[in-house]
Amino acid sequence: MPSRLPALAATLAMALAANAAMPTAALAMTRLGSGERAICLLSPGRSPECWSSLRSLSRVEGAGCHAQGLPAALHSTTPALGFSGGLRHACALLAQGQVVCWGGSALGALGNGDTRSRDLALPQSVALPEMVVELAAGFDGACARLASGAVHCWGVTGRSNTLRSLFRVDPSPRPILLPGSATAIGYGAHHACAVVDDGSAWCWGFNRAGALGDGSLRTALRPVRVEGSQRWRQIAPGFLQTCALDEHGRAWCWGANYSGQLGISDTRKIRLEPSRVEGVPALRQLASGSAHSCGIDAKHKVWCWGSNVQGAVGSGDPDPVRGARRVVLPGPASQLVATENGSCALVAGRPWCWGIAPMPEAGIWHGPRQLPRGQPCPGPSPSDPA
Repeated sequence: MPSRLPALAATLAMALAANAAMPTAALAMTRLGSGERAICLLSPGRSPECWSSLRSLSRVEGAGCHAQGLPAALHSTTPALGFSGGLRHACALLAQGQVVCWGGSALGALGNGDTRSRDLALPQSVALPEMVVELAAGFDGACARLASGAVHCWGVTGRSNTLRSLFRVDPSPRPILLPGSATAIGYGAHHACAVVDDGSAWCWGFNRAGALGDGSLRTALRPVRVEGSQRWRQIAPGFLQTCALDEHGRAWCWGANYSGQLGISDTRKIRLEPSRVEGVPALRQLASGSAHSCGIDAKHKVWCWGSNVQGAVGSGDPDPVRGARRVVLPGPASQLVATENGSCALVAGRPWCWGIAPMPEAGIWHGPRQLPRGQPCPGPSPSDPA
């Protein structure tokens, strides 16, 4: 991990300050965004806050006010629609439907045409043909869903950090050929997925454990259809697995099952076809991390399954949770996000997190804890060199 990345909050503030707010009801709500090891809280009329478990992501250069892991508040009240981060980069969806990215530019992760290995503190505009309505980032890339239903992606497709595989690099956004208009997208570590308007799901990228759901173990650089007759509503790729909600809110997962991440009692290591998650009611939202997933039901209760070695399922038992288990929170959850080895839920407008805490040296939280409020920190000036 590079040792000198910009502060997430301060850099996002610079991007937001340069864009006028879009006066729409879609912005009048508090929301969470997440990366592999960071989360951001975006609140209308207030400065967003970001937290990260890595010092290199969470501190403002030279300021030192993150020494105890306290978040920095942004210096802009311009709302953002979303935040999504990868392993060495992060991207924001701005209020006018534009996307900017910053951080590590290697392998085209910033979408600005650059593949050199360097860290860019200034937000880089991603050239997309129309307004973006959804943003999702993976380890080394990102995808955007446009207002028309088209999907454009940049960075790496199909690459694994640990295993050799076929992959391609797109330093600028490339349109993804789908059989219809996308209604939802998701990006895991090394693979991405989209749901299209006929209810089918399509995935592409690394597939050594069957995360693409096409019944094979072949990496695919173009979308392949997820097997089954379900009509999908939302899709949440993880590291080597993918989970999705069908039109009735039922949760299904496929791919790797080494740590119970498919939410089934079956202990087979890999399932190539969608399997129904056990012990969970119908869900309204889903999020996946490295080897765990969580969802919110109609009563705003949170359920998780998968690897719990680092507390990502929200209980003190380190054994894999094969089947959903409820996470006890102090109130109803309105939104849920997952980091690489943790989860956070929005309760009464504030994030409650468990697993690897999104603050430096905070360690593992085996049950939900509320993140501290931000303290203002000076951010980099827009005139700073990139």
